[in-house]
Amino acid sequence: MPTAIATATVITVAHTRREARAVLTAARVPGAPNRPASAVTPRTSGPVRAKHSSRPDAPNTAPAMMAVRPGTDVASTHDTEIPTSPPTAATATTGRDRGLSTSPPAADIAAWLARKPSIADITVAGNTVSSSNRNVALDFGGYLKGVALDRAAAILRAQGINNALINIGGNIMALGSKEGKKWRVGIQHPRQSGPLATVTLNDGEAIGTSGDYQRFFEVDGKRYAHLLDPRTGYPADHTQAVTVLVPPGPRAGTLSDATSKPIFIAGPEQWREMARKMDIGLVLRVDRDNRIFVTEALRQRLEFVGKAPEMTVVP
Repeated sequence: MPTAIATATVITVAHTRREARAVLTAARVPGAPNRPASAVTPRTSGPVRAKHSSRPDAPNTAPAMMAVRPGTDVASTHDTEIPTSPPTAATATTGRDRGLSTSPPAADIAAWLARKPSIADITVAGNTVSSSNRNVALDFGGYLKGVALDRAAAILRAQGINNALINIGGNIMALGSKEGKKWRVGIQHPRQSGPLATVTLNDGEAIGTSGDYQRFFEVDGKRYAHLLDPRTGYPADHTQAVTVLVPPGPRAGTLSDATSKPIFIAGPEQWREMARKMDIGLVLRVDRDNRIFVTEALRQRLEFVGKAPEMTVVP
């Protein structure tokens, strides 16, 4: 039974990912680099060609079902964005985004910030989306995995499959149970192999992680991750990972993908308030100094392999 369910899930996920790539290719604004939906990214001088979405060998594309992690039933939640565009500066010797040797010139980023691109510049009229500011670019790679997760769940339920664990690039949703027991998944440690903790999922719950450890490059020992802060124009460097657990609902998958990015970018002083604004009550954050912060609601559900690490529990 679990094998048949897993096979059906993989087929559904793969089909949805192809459709997501097609949407990204068709909808992507030329020159928009890869970044979370919550942030706007500066353009750099010179042309930027959209190649990733059509390359069969594009890097950092996670398989539909991930490898089994110790202490988990099937998968581990981790951060893997759908690559939608090539990096904006060219190339590296280390890191996941290989081939990057320089970050965009500081003057280019300062000029972009001076033009104050904002989501407020976007106008939606029926099926038409327009912007009053040419420096605004939309990239849907930051949450389309979550959209695909909701669609996969709906398709499976419509086909009479009510017990499955759906994993799309590290964003996971539980349907039903595993032979009467709750599905258990791992939360990937951002700097070590294996899970930081495990958690069981109720029917319809979704979990997702945003981190700096899957898509990044390094220059002179400094890590440049793909999660950009629109207030500075640079990658947020105060956080290693943020995991959110979302209760059941028609958009649980979408929210598990979309909400982790603003919380990640908000930083040490504002992450909890950002989570409250989006009504996300179960959050785990690992900062750049390996300190762990977790909401009380999520801490009650976490299980650790061995001794629990030191952490700060917040209301």
